[in-house]
Amino acid sequence: FVALARIFWYHRCMKFNWKRTLLCSLAFGWISLFWGSYDSILQAINYDVYHLNSVWHGLIIASDNILGLILLPLFGRLSDHAHSKFGNRKPFVVIGTIISCVGFMGVCVFASLGQDYFVPYIICLMIALASMAAYRSPALALVPDLNPDKFRNVANAVSNVVSVILTVLAQLYFYVFMMFDGFYAIGASIVVTTMVMLAWFSFSVHENQFKLDAERENREAEEQEKKEEEEKKALAELSSSE
Repeated sequence: FVALARIFWYHRCMKFNWKRTLLCSLAFGWISLFWGSYDSILQAINYDVYHLNSVWHGLIIASDNILGLILLPLFGRLSDHAHSKFGNRKPFVVIGTIISCVGFMGVCVFASLGQDYFVPYIICLMIALASMAAYRSPALALVPDLNPDKFRNVANAVSNVVSVILTVLAQLYFYVFMMFDGFYAIGASIVVTTMVMLAWFSFSVHENQFKLDAERENREAEEQEKKEEEEKKALAELSSSE
C-alpha cells in the first residue's frame, strides 16, 4: 500500500509515467511467475516422479545459480552494447522468453511421461534455465533504462508491485493445477500466461522511443529544477535588498 501510494503521488505531482513503467515491468512479472512456482514444481518432479535423493535434487535446484553466475553478467554486457531497431534489451527478452517457455513446457511434458524420460527432462530444464538467465539481466535493466534518474526509485516500486502480484498468481496456479494428473496443466498455465504477457510487451514496448522520451523528460526535469533554483535565488536577493 505504501508503494502504491507513492506511485500515485509521483504520477499526480511529478508527472511520473506509470504506464510506460508498467509495460516495461511485464518482463519482471513473468520472471516472478516462473520462479514463484519453480521450486515447488521441481520438488514434486524430482521426488515423486524420478525418486531422486536430496543430494541430486539439491544439485538440480542449484543449477540455475551456477548458470546465472556465467550468463547473467555475460548477457547483461551483451545487451549493453547491442543495437537494433527494436532496442538493445527487448530482443534478448523476447527471444529468451520464447526459448524458456519451450524448455519449461518440455520439462512438464517429460515429467508427466514418467521415469523413462529423465534425460530429456534434464535437457529441457537446462534449456529453460539457461535462457532464463540469458534474458534476466536485460529484462531487469529495462525499467531503470527507460525512466529519468529521479524516478528510478518509484519505477522500482512499480516493478516490485508487479512481481508480488505475479508471485502470488504463481502460487495459486500451483495449488489449483497440481490437482490434475501429470504436470501438463501447471506447465500450460504458466506458459500461456507468460506468452500473453509477452505479446502485450512486444506490441506495447517501443524501447528506442521510450528511451528518447525518458531523456527528454530528464532534460525537462533538470531545466525545471534549474528554473526553480533561479527563482529561489532571485527571491532571496529581493528579500535581502529590502
